[in-house]
Amino acid sequence: MKKILNLLILLLLISSKISAQEVINANQGFVENDEYFNKIQYENKNGKIIISISIENEKYKFLLDTGAATAISENLSNSIKTNKLGTVEITDQSGISDSLEVVSIP
Repeated sequence: MKKILNLLILLLLISSKISAQEVINANQGFVENDEYFNKIQYENKNGKIIISISIENEKYKFLLDTGAATAISENLSNSIKTNKLGTVEITDQSGISDSLEVVSIP
């Protein structure tokens, strides 16, 4: 009886962990340019690459980091149209956890 109870508790814990994982498909975008290679203008500010981007006919400046995902501020997210894809849990190197909203920008 104890083995069955332990097995049921284990299955319950495993199933709750599996169902809590939200899968976000980030492969939803497309490239408007027909050519793979493209040159863009940039500014070099203190060794950082700054690029100008136009979203909904407004100009914005972004820091280009080839090793990171694109991140936008909450203010920018509130001022442009975005499609919410989901939320992901993140943890930094000090162990502090938080969540991020993942959006798609048309």
